[in-house]
Amino acid sequence: MIHDKLHACYYCQKLVTNIWRHYETVHKCEARLQKIVSLVGKSRAEDRADEINKLRLLSDYYHNIKVLSQKSGELIVVRRPMSHSDTTYSDFLPCRFCLVFFRSELWQHCDNCKFRTADAGQKYQKDAMLLLAPCLLLFANEY
Repeated sequence: MIHDKLHACYYCQKLVTNIWRHYETVHKCEARLQKIVSLVGKSRAEDRADEINKLRLLSDYYHNIKVLSQKSGELIVVRRPMSHSDTTYSDFLPCRFCLVFFRSELWQHCDNCKFRTADAGQKYQKDAMLLLAPCLLLFANEY
């Protein structure tokens, strides 16, 4: 298994392989990171892991929106396709709960997403398109 997946930094937009180590060394003075570090103890370990994941997923989402807007760069997706020749930017949609980009298995993920709320509906594709609305408007204006 290759462990070379990059994640975007929320603060400096740099792509790094170990995002939490980057946060601890480069951005340790940020208020949100200090709040996460303050969550210690066994009972708070799951809360800490959730907060780290939320920050990572949010920064990856912002990176992906930037890539889609500029039409250049590489999307950060949950499962990278085996070959890049048969995939395009429009093949991927974000989960409305965790903001992770998926190709075809979005509905399966949304049914079991860790960050899903109890009152969530079943309009996963439509909600994903709404998350991409700013980028889609840019695409429409260019054609």
